[in-house]
Amino acid sequence: LNVLINDTGKSVLCDFGLSQIKADATSRSVRLVGESIMGSHNWMAPKQLLGGLVKKPCDIYALGMTIYEVI
Repeated sequence: LNVLINDTGKSVLCDFGLSQIKADATSRSVRLVGESIMGSHNWMAPKQLLGGLVKKPCDIYALGMTIYEVI
């Protein structure tokens, strides 16, 4: 999920195909291709980068990183 901001300051949420909805609660939200992780590494929680389960705290971390970048 990406946040785009246009010239007037309006923000829009976009998905460029890296996000997937999965029924399995233990699945990861990033796509693995071979041994590479696809996604925005700077906004991923450290636990997620290390292959841990993606849970609510990972989303909160990513939101915090987004807010940090905005301000």
